[in-house]
Amino acid sequence: MSRTWLFHVLISLCLIKHITAVSVDSQSLLGCEAIIRPSRIYPYSPANYDYTSNTPSQCIQSCSSAGYVYASVSAGQLCFCGSTAANTTFLNLTTTSCQITVCTGDSTLYCGDDDYELVYSSLGFIGWTSIVLNGGGSPMALQVNQNYQFNLNYQGTVNYINYRIDFGDGTTTGWFSGTLNTATTIMHTFTKTGQFSISIAARSLVGMK
Repeated sequence: MSRTWLFHVLISLCLIKHITAVSVDSQSLLGCEAIIRPSRIYPYSPANYDYTSNTPSQCIQSCSSAGYVYASVSAGQLCFCGSTAANTTFLNLTTTSCQITVCTGDSTLYCGDDDYELVYSSLGFIGWTSIVLNGGGSPMALQVNQNYQFNLNYQGTVNYINYRIDFGDGTTTGWFSGTLNTATTIMHTFTKTGQFSISIAARSLVGMK
């Protein structure tokens, strides 16, 4: 292998690294703010996050699963949570000061700086949920006044999940607790004929509307 060839390879690699775009994750973003020490506005570090693969999304999920309303990332690897209402006096929608250090879990995203943090809302953040008729029967085959079982499933990182079901026939359940990593079952009887669209709502924080 010639020295000339090696030189061209190194130049190409440097150019590729130089043009890699880095941005701020805008999902649930509230703004950028200076870190106030020694008492941080968001002082709690969740136990369920990995600082070696930190991203805003991971931090949001970790804070939500721990029951906190806000999540902040800083210094590339730090994730902090809190429930104190975000003070708009300190938050700046211009995120230039937070666009310094890339996230340890994604080099295309910024995760604040040593003295500035990106603040996100983590209120009720969940993965995804689904509701399926047990047995997979066709809606056309359902019978009036017969009890049917539905399976509710959740995938995400929260520690607890609550559901509310609207069966589309004028019947809506209240909020009830679901189970993690396994299906939650619920029974329902349709008392009239018609075409009904069933919808599911889910929340991870008690008291969230």
